[in-house]
Amino acid sequence: MTDQAPPAEDHGLVKGWVVKTTDPWLETRKHSNRLMIFALILISLPIIGIGLATTRSVLPYDRAIHTIQAHIPSVWDQETLARYQCADSKTIEASFLNSAVDLTLSDGRRVHLPQTFSDTGARFANPDGSFVFMDQDNAAYVVEGNVQTYRACVTNQ
Repeated sequence: MTDQAPPAEDHGLVKGWVVKTTDPWLETRKHSNRLMIFALILISLPIIGIGLATTRSVLPYDRAIHTIQAHIPSVWDQETLARYQCADSKTIEASFLNSAVDLTLSDGRRVHLPQTFSDTGARFANPDGSFVFMDQDNAAYVVEGNVQTYRACVTNQ
């Protein structure tokens, strides 16, 4: 016998082509990897969806303040009247009721203002903020435009 290589059929070659053999363990492993990836995707999608849903429900800062404020019960559940004496012999009569104020100014004007957000005191303003009544610690003032028209207003009530 001579040391010759065995025929091509013994090396898994058939006339120069590679013979495809199937290994059941390798096929099972491929199938199991695919199932694992599919399971991870199925688990991840609801988690990502919950994350997106909760981040979209977060309100912008200014809208959140007004939304929270709208749910706070009013300090003035009953009508409260106050009379302010201001500088320059001006007066303000204020009727507080249900998170709003009705003002009667000494120049004869009557103004209704809803309560708005304030860090300190009670702030009432029209929607565009051009007329503001601020009451803090029994002192008040009125700002119209950017001008303080009623200032140093005090009350004994």
